[in-house]
Amino acid sequence: MNDNNPQDFQQEQQQSVDYKVLLFKFYRYWYFFAITVFIALIIAFIFNKYTSPVYEVKTSILIKDKSENKLSAQSIMGLGGLNNMQNLQNEIGVLSSYTLTYRTIAKIGFEISYFSEENFISKEIYKDSPFTVEIDTVYPQPVNMRFNISIASKDKYRLEAKEEDIKFYNFSKKDKVPGRKERVAVDETFEFGKWVQGNNFRFRLLLTPMFNQEKDLTRTFFFQINDYESLVTQYKGFSIEPINKEASIVEIKLKGGNVNKLADFLDALEGNTLPRTWNVRILLQGVLLSSLTTSSKVSATPFILPKRLLKFSVRIKKS
Repeated sequence: MNDNNPQDFQQEQQQSVDYKVLLFKFYRYWYFFAITVFIALIIAFIFNKYTSPVYEVKTSILIKDKSENKLSAQSIMGLGGLNNMQNLQNEIGVLSSYTLTYRTIAKIGFEISYFSEENFISKEIYKDSPFTVEIDTVYPQPVNMRFNISIASKDKYRLEAKEEDIKFYNFSKKDKVPGRKERVAVDETFEFGKWVQGNNFRFRLLLTPMFNQEKDLTRTFFFQINDYESLVTQYKGFSIEPINKEASIVEIKLKGGNVNKLADFLDALEGNTLPRTWNVRILLQGVLLSSLTTSSKVSATPFILPKRLLKFSVRIKKS
């Protein structure tokens, strides 16, 4: 005996036919789907081409307990782990303090930021700049504004800038000039090595060994003078946390537009004086583009922690 209801069978058959009809309706408009995919690919290409990359630098630090060779009361009572955790938290507090970040920024020399501009994208070039800016610290300088540079020859360049309500910073006193906001405007040609002096600034530009006359004469550059407080706000955004509860290892992460500048800041912050090996990984949208290992030696700073182990990894993110 057949228990199937003829009405249910007919309904299922009708439902199957409806799916086919629906599929054919979509097929009639296949070109709309093709156009949509094509437009999405174009948007993705433009996004990747005209968006500045953001780098993330990570470093792991192994902190050695200064009192590990001493027999403390906590160790006798079996509370040595608690003492180690307190030491680790103390070191995290020192590394993340405003004072240490400020002293590091003031020492490392980030007062001037250098940029190149191409295809509407501004890229920080740091030590690859074909020129450097030397400021006269006797004079208060306009900060956080853009000075455009067009190199005319190995002897001359054009300086352009025009902004309103610009604040000033006294680098000799390391403090802002209270209540001073002025209009800064300049559009003139100057010689490299000669002091440029206006009513509200005094500095000079010097060519570096990175200058390439064939390439740099057609490029657009600009620089910015930074006050220490703004730099501290920018670089104090790093995260620092223990890798796990058992190990005395912390990981520091910092994001920015130039890998070498980020690494130099972390070197100065940690006071590392040993040769280091970088493991650099460059990722774009989660796909590994390249991987390399390099070695370098960094200078000492007053902020020395006990023995530490460094490992850098870098990845690109699209902001």
